[in-house]
Amino acid sequence: MKEARGRDGAAIARFDHTEFTAEQLAGARGDRLVSVCVPARNEEATVGLIVETTVRDLIERVALVDEVVVVDDHSSDRTGAVAARAGARVVPASEARRSGPPGPGKGQALRAAVGAARGDVLVFLDADVRGFGSHFVTGLLGPLLLSDEVALVKGSYRRPLNGNHGGGGRVTELLARPLLFRLPGS
Repeated sequence: MKEARGRDGAAIARFDHTEFTAEQLAGARGDRLVSVCVPARNEEATVGLIVETTVRDLIERVALVDEVVVVDDHSSDRTGAVAARAGARVVPASEARRSGPPGPGKGQALRAAVGAARGDVLVFLDADVRGFGSHFVTGLLGPLLLSDEVALVKGSYRRPLNGNHGGGGRVTELLARPLLFRLPGS
């Protein structure tokens, strides 16, 4: 763990995925249920490997994750079928929404995942990541399962978006930042 300071001077802990193993985290999770949530729209090319890797490494090999939930956000391709075949519970976004404005969009799919997931601890993954490994999940879960002081973990990785390095970050904009502002003292 490394410590940095935010704009307001508050301490921000930084962790690296190599600090955690799936076995270590499985032992630390106790009776908490862990859901991996994947909002997806037209991601049949990548969602299968993400689900398959998570199921194989973190459900079947090590009992760390309890479920993988893919929220299919009005895909026009075979995203839902590919995710289901790989082992996910697929929830159509239109059926999962209980509140909020109707319609497609990543923010709505994230909201739908919260309503559909059974876990006490939720991990959100992007469905379009190439080169996915189960360390994406363990890197996010590690601080949550090993420290009672951690309530939210935001991952970071190098990811080009539309040819621009450092692109992406929509989960931060759509989920992490609004949640941070809702925390006491924010």
